[in-house]
Amino acid sequence: MPVLLRLARVSTLFIALILVTFVWSPWTLQAQNAEPTGTLVIAQPTDLLYTDPNVAKASQDSNYHMAVFDRLVDRGPDGKIVPLVAESWENPAPTEWIFHIRSGIEFHNGEVLDAHAVTASLDRVTTPMKDFTTVYPDYQGLESWEALDDYTVKIITNEPDPLFLGRFVRFFITPPAYIAEVGNEGFEENPVGSGPFIFVSRVKDSYIRLRANPDYWRGTPRVAEVEFRIIPDSATAVQALKAGEVDIVQSLPADQFDVLNAGRNTKALSVPSARVPFVWLYPSSPQDGEPLVDQRVRQALNLGVNIDNIITYVLQGQATRVSTIVPPMVFAYDESLEPYPYDPERAMELLAEAGYPDGFDVVFEVPSSGITAKPVEVGEAIAADLLKIGVRATVRPRELASWFTAKVEGLGAPLMLWSWGGGDNFDPQTYFHGVFHPNSRYTLDTDPEIIALIDQASSTTDQEERERLLTEAQRVVKERALAIFLYAPNDLYGVDRNLVWQPRSDERIVVWDAYFENQD
Repeated sequence: MPVLLRLARVSTLFIALILVTFVWSPWTLQAQNAEPTGTLVIAQPTDLLYTDPNVAKASQDSNYHMAVFDRLVDRGPDGKIVPLVAESWENPAPTEWIFHIRSGIEFHNGEVLDAHAVTASLDRVTTPMKDFTTVYPDYQGLESWEALDDYTVKIITNEPDPLFLGRFVRFFITPPAYIAEVGNEGFEENPVGSGPFIFVSRVKDSYIRLRANPDYWRGTPRVAEVEFRIIPDSATAVQALKAGEVDIVQSLPADQFDVLNAGRNTKALSVPSARVPFVWLYPSSPQDGEPLVDQRVRQALNLGVNIDNIITYVLQGQATRVSTIVPPMVFAYDESLEPYPYDPERAMELLAEAGYPDGFDVVFEVPSSGITAKPVEVGEAIAADLLKIGVRATVRPRELASWFTAKVEGLGAPLMLWSWGGGDNFDPQTYFHGVFHPNSRYTLDTDPEIIALIDQASSTTDQEERERLLTEAQRVVKERALAIFLYAPNDLYGVDRNLVWQPRSDERIVVWDAYFENQD
């Protein structure tokens, strides 16, 4: 039987020897003549973990970070890597990258954004600043970095990295002189970036407010103010949208989709998501995960949940079955790998073979709200199916931020409803490394064969070989069943009908170019 490893707490094609220079597309620069007007209010189900972007890569923080800070590169609406602060870059050797930094950019306090600011930010992301920081593992593969001059940065990696550019989609550049003056804690209280919006104020668990940066190098934003308003309850958020109090609602309940589209002042938008929910199975949980050590038990749980019914009746059809934790849109997705069928009889046979003919009791923690739709309802539906095969799962909703902290500290329940988003890279390596690799702060229990396949796929830039390795990794992940595999959802948004804005598969809410019609 495969050995589980208990961990200590702790689809970009390689281009060699050529200069890669991009022409700015229309969405990248825009002339702004009119003054920005109006306030864009975004209902967010959970508060930020940190205003400092160099500590954690939590998805609930990224929309705010992308409004206040700049990055070297971005993904365009079509998902392709495009320049941002880096005008161009070259890859003269397999482990060498040179970025050419756009001149004339300033932070909100007047400090110059140059190559030295980039290298200082690299110093920050490669140094854990908190007990459960989640940024630095993405940059552990960097060997060295230096400013060749005021606007040129050279980065050397330990080995060729097929996902190198994608790692910099959420690499946020921070002002070194200001941070040296106020310290990390002062920066957390009063963050300064160079992005399209300037930090104004924050009341924890209530809101964070920003104002337009009139000197933004890509053009002045079209809205004057942005507010991220914390509204954990989705029904309350929808009512606020209908009342005109907010303009964007994330994680819209599927049963409200047609309702909002029929509304006079509202509309609903849908896009396939790069985020995949799953039930994390944690055999080493301090809350008694012992039954999950046996692979037959984990496979039984997969066979005992009717995922198609959950998609139909809880999500109103707004999702697609998947066989592991990666969505169909990513590189090397294996369409031939069938998901576990719903087979409660076989599930009970496996439980009996594993020594649990009468099932067992288990704690099942779910976020009380979050970035995926209806987490409590989905959790309850899963628990109801598990009860039919004798597994008595007690569903315990928990506020997302505290649950997140407990999880990364290894204190989570044996069953945990979680999700993983791979919109930075759209590659299975991102998902498998984040969930199953010992270098990931999130990883709980894993398997040596999965680790080996991830390591091999991450160390070659041969895309055909990577496709072979990642296809095999999907097969092994399914067989080991370290999660209950669910579905790839559509991200649903409720939106003010006058707001011109489009959702993206990487789940980022980009507010720089959003605007209200008839308000210019």
